[in-house]
Amino acid sequence: MDEPTSMLDQAVKEEICEIIQQVSKARHSAFLMVTHDITLAGQICKRICVMSEGEIIEQGETTEIFQNPKEKLTQHLIMIGMDVRAYWEEHYDV
Repeated sequence: MDEPTSMLDQAVKEEICEIIQQVSKARHSAFLMVTHDITLAGQICKRICVMSEGEIIEQGETTEIFQNPKEKLTQHLIMIGMDVRAYWEEHYDV
């Protein structure tokens, strides 16, 4: 899946996430999802790989990645996803 919820409002995003999880469970299937939204990945994925310039720079169980991100890019993606305003204020004096 490539950006399965981009350009959708929050309510529809949540519905799509629920459907993906239901299909995965019912069919005992796995999906590969490509997204810029690490918080979305955190909601529905068991494992996450973070890529930079075409290379995997960090990967692991979702809970481990969110609780202990090792790479600066991963930390920034999580921070952006959790609180965009705080990220901009911290990095750009907005």
